[in-house]
Parts: sequence; structure tokens; C-alpha cells
Amino acid sequence: RQKTHWSAFWDQSALAESLLELVGMEMQNRGQVGYRSQCLHFLFPGEFGEVPYNAYCDCWQDALRDMIGPYRQRRSRVVSFVDPEELDVNFVPNDVFWDHGFSLEGMRLVRSDISEIMQPLIIHWAGVSNQDMRLHFVNEYLKRRFNTTFSKGTCSRLTPQLTPLTPQ
Repeated sequence: RQKTHWSAFWDQSALAESLLELVGMEMQNRGQVGYRSQCLHFLFPGEFGEVPYNAYCDCWQDALRDMIGPYRQRRSRVVSFVDPEELDVNFVPNDVFWDHGFSLEGMRLVRSDISEIMQPLIIHWAGVSNQDMRLHFVNEYLKRRFNTTFSKGTCSRLTPQLTPLTPQ
């Protein structure tokens, strides 16, 4: 909870750092070397205000590898890892394909003559800051892939048995 207001990449960096700490505690409980916060300094601004997040990501991968194994072969008793090459649960299509041209074909989400189609479980529209464009992508993707659309009022309403969660 203390990390949720970190400035560096909002909650993503807090979650990533917490994961390293959790796996590090697991390693220490096994009598092995745990996480020593060696990546933490990459989450804070440098001398000129830049946050070297790419360096943090590299450090994060190295720290996990050292503690619980390499990419796609990680083993933990506490955390279950999903192989992103088998099931991508955070697919960001406009980051994966630099030449996407802001089209679903370019993002490999619908059929085109030049590429194989991607079939992610979840699509994360991060980086598409224009809300209208994001909604257009969602609707167009749902229409072309599943013959449906997402429009206001189509989600189920909460029933008395399904009340919204409120903070304690």
C-alpha cells in the first residue's frame, strides 16, 4: 500500500518491485540469497529528472533470473508465472509492432494479407491516450473478430446480490 503513490510509472513499478520483494523473501526462507533492492534506484529520477525505466526492467529480469530461473522457466512456490509466449495476459499491440499505423491490421489483431493474426486473451490499449481512438479500436476489434460491439449500456447491471466493493 505504501508504494501505490510512487511517481515512476504509477502502480506498475510498485507492483514489479513488490513482486521482487516477495520472491526475495521466498528465497531467504529457503536459505538462499533474496532480493537486495538492487533495482529500486532505477525507479527514481536521476540528476536531470529522467527515470531510467528500461534499466529497471533489465534489472528486474536479471533479479528474477538469479532468484528463480530464466524467462519462461521460472519456478516459485509463492508466485505462479504464466508463460507469455503461451498466453499473453497483458498484450499491448501498439507497443509490439512499431509500424502498426494505428490500424488493427498493423497491430496484427485482424486478418491482413501480410501477417499472421495475434489472438491475445486480453488486449491492453496502453499508449492510446485519445479516448475516442481507444473506443474505436475496441469496437472495431470486437466487431471484426467476434461480430459484436461494446457500447454504453451493454454491460450487465449490478443486482442486489452483486453490490459494489467499497474500501474498508
